[in-house]
Amino acid sequence: MNHLRRGVVSLLSLSGGAAVFPLSAFAQSNVSGVRSPRADQVMWGGMGFSVPNADVLRHFPMVSAALAGVGGQGKLAMAFGEKLGKSYPGGVTESPSKLLDANSDPALLFSVSLDFEQMILVPNDGGSSEFQLSFVYALAQVLYLDLPRSGGSDGDLRVLYSFPFRVQSGETPRIGSNQDRVANFKKLLFDLDNSLLNVFDKKVATKKFREARLPKRLKVMSVTVTPEAESSIKELGLSNSLGAQFFGQAITASLAEKGDLSVLPYSQNDVLNGALASRFNQFPNIGKIFNRLNDPLENNFSIDLTIHRVLRKSNGSNVSNILYARGISIFVKLTEVRGKKVVFDKKILLVENNELPKAMFDRLKDYDLRYLVQISIKLFDLFADAVLSENVEKLKLVGLDPSTDISDVKALKEVLISCRY
Repeated sequence: MNHLRRGVVSLLSLSGGAAVFPLSAFAQSNVSGVRSPRADQVMWGGMGFSVPNADVLRHFPMVSAALAGVGGQGKLAMAFGEKLGKSYPGGVTESPSKLLDANSDPALLFSVSLDFEQMILVPNDGGSSEFQLSFVYALAQVLYLDLPRSGGSDGDLRVLYSFPFRVQSGETPRIGSNQDRVANFKKLLFDLDNSLLNVFDKKVATKKFREARLPKRLKVMSVTVTPEAESSIKELGLSNSLGAQFFGQAITASLAEKGDLSVLPYSQNDVLNGALASRFNQFPNIGKIFNRLNDPLENNFSIDLTIHRVLRKSNGSNVSNILYARGISIFVKLTEVRGKKVVFDKKILLVENNELPKAMFDRLKDYDLRYLVQISIKLFDLFADAVLSENVEKLKLVGLDPSTDISDVKALKEVLISCRY
């Protein structure tokens, strides 16, 4: 482990990073019926953000504050590296040239980026504390890399596993206590059962990878908001929170987590093509194979979202509470990239009722944000689950009609399964 720690510390200045596993080292041992991975070497260069370094504080204020409180980004980078080190205890190397020294083996390359954060605050009853809903979206990718070799191939770089995921928690800080709010984000990154680190460990670090098993490439390519939906969002005062970035990240994470799918990230980031690619720039033609990852024609399937309607209306009241109906409808279109065949193009929707204490009416905007974010995430989670299970009742919950839509659902399910690693 000391070897791992030294390797990680020396790479913390990078904005993005990777871990590299020579494929020859991926021999499997069978101890008491349990198959566990082994690796001769591990390269883990840290973690990055989906935005340039100059914009990190603006886009990730709470994550940045939480990391500053534990000594900086290096703390999280080291923790990621240690998670991988426990699964692949063969040591660490920080030099890509050592991959070439092996002379024949392609490698597996791991990278992690943080893509999006969101914090929602609403008062708790009594007014002495708040309810804080915290979200962090991240992306872990595992790439198959065969470096260009003199007199040999031009190299190859393929996505084996792309896992965009969302971690969330609900906490109760004191009213107005930014220190408590930051502490809650710190727990979400490091300490909770569903923390960023623990999800990475369960879903990525301990997963078994085989380069021969390549899932199809699926990516959310566009998010469009209709004028009607845009007008409703603006009227609610939520334009900064309910935008394309949120919806694109939310459905991407739901497909990956609920379907156990490999999904390319909605938002582009420079972790791969920036800091990580620069570590290999001493090798001929290496930039060309990194650039292939951004070519839309390399994808097999694309998803386009249209945010159709956003609803909030009063459904009655009593002495102490007002009942509000909130909901959202979204068109989901999946297309084969090469043949341009539309596989699925249907509207999904979800509406829920929640009571608002009249004493909290001045915080209506905060409650609107909380519930519309939760309804959107729930809609995407239910949709992914309903399609992959073909469950009639679940399909109805998201506004699909099993009697007329089942053939499209089956076609979509077939595509999604092809994207599973």
